[in-house]
Amino acid sequence: MGKLTDAVEKDLKYLRQYYPDLKRCGLTTMPTAVGMVADPQILNYPKEIRAKYSILLEIVYPDDFPHSPIKVYDMLKKINWLRLPKERRHIFNDGSLCTHHQDELIHIKSENRSLMIVSPLTPNDGGRGFFSCFL
Repeated sequence: MGKLTDAVEKDLKYLRQYYPDLKRCGLTTMPTAVGMVADPQILNYPKEIRAKYSILLEIVYPDDFPHSPIKVYDMLKKINWLRLPKERRHIFNDGSLCTHHQDELIHIKSENRSLMIVSPLTPNDGGRGFFSCFL
């Protein structure tokens, strides 16, 4: 395996501890993972509740991962951006979601960065973040 593949596999193994539905796939030319992401505390809840409080993400790993952070995309466009205050609408021109300011990520160890990027997309934030727009 190459250096990038090893780094991606290590990162996915770590992320799957929290989000077991993530699967590695080859939908793009970049290393990619796709899966439903929800607060790990609701994994044993009924299917209808898990569906309401989860989001189908595509995670794209850059060529220089882990030196650059992953990009995450809302594949089903579940986030209703109009329900979020304007100052909380953090989406890049390419459609990827911004969950942290770049300066915040610089201070996070590279092996923890992906979890920091994905975590705000789960409803464990008390409805203050992205998941407040689903309710």
